[in-house]
Parts: sequence; C-alpha cells; structure tokens
Amino acid sequence: MKNIENETLVFDNNVLSNFARIERLDLIIGLPCNLFTTREVFEELQDGIKAYSITKPELASKLSKAVEIINQGKITIQSPSTLKSFELYANLESLGHFGKGEISAMVLAKEIDAFFIADEKQAKKESIKQNIKILDKKEFKDTVIILQYLNSQRIISKNDFQQIKNDLKNNSFLF
Repeated sequence: MKNIENETLVFDNNVLSNFARIERLDLIIGLPCNLFTTREVFEELQDGIKAYSITKPELASKLSKAVEIINQGKITIQSPSTLKSFELYANLESLGHFGKGEISAMVLAKEIDAFFIADEKQAKKESIKQNIKILDKKEFKDTVIILQYLNSQRIISKNDFQQIKNDLKNNSFLF
C-alpha cells in the first residue's frame, strides 16, 4: 500500500461521486494530501446533480455535497495551462475513449506531477502509457485504494472499512 501522505492528488468525478453517494466526503477532505480537481470535473458533478434532481433527488443532494466542498476550497480547482498539456489533452481526446473530466484530470496530474485519482481501468492504463502517476498498477479503483490507506493508517477501523464497503456496494460500486 502506497503511503499517500503529503502527495498531490487530482480527482476525477467518479471517486468524488462514490464518497458523496455514501456521505463520506469527510474521508477525502481529511486525507493528508493536496487535493485538486479540474473545472471539467466540477461541471460533470453539477451536470449529475441537474440530471438527478427530478428522478433521484436524494442522490442529487448527496452529490451536491461534493460541489460544496469544492466551493469551500477544500479541493482546489485548477486547469491545465501549458502548451505541452494542451497537446496531451488533444491527443487523449482524439482516442475517443475518455470524457472531458477524465482527460482534464489526467492532464493536470501530469502537469503538476500529481497522482491521477479515478476508478476507470482504461483511463488508468492510458495514464501509465502517458507517464501520469497512478497509485497502483494492479488495482485500478482508487476508491478501494483510498479505503485501504485509511484502514492501514487506522483513520477508519476495520468495522468502518467493512461498513463503507457495504455502503458502496449498496450504491452500485463494483469491487
């Protein structure tokens, strides 16, 4: 298990949404790390809230908590800004496999030498190809890696770890 203390993490939408769905964003903002996301990921979160506001208002309310912590500055929004980053963005976009949130988070992670935090295997494999840092080359779900880290550091107990895993499963997370 990689020690992520004092590392810089750039979040894609899915990991933030997973913790929001189980109302445990406190675990993310409590990480001893520098936390970032991008404007595109922020917009994806807002789009999700709008999409669920009528059909699943409880879910929309939970997702809105992620927007709140970003608005409070607990996760910093930053966008890629270098020419090299724009070139990488265009390259990743041309592959046609990834959304704008994923791409922007991958590119920002590379630009600021941070870890790209997501749960999509294909995005993680592409990150490896592009020399973008990821937490683990065998486990591609950072939601799981973060929970393992929290458990290993005794930030959450074994019982909490199991309860959170159950909560995630009940919210359609596949381990």
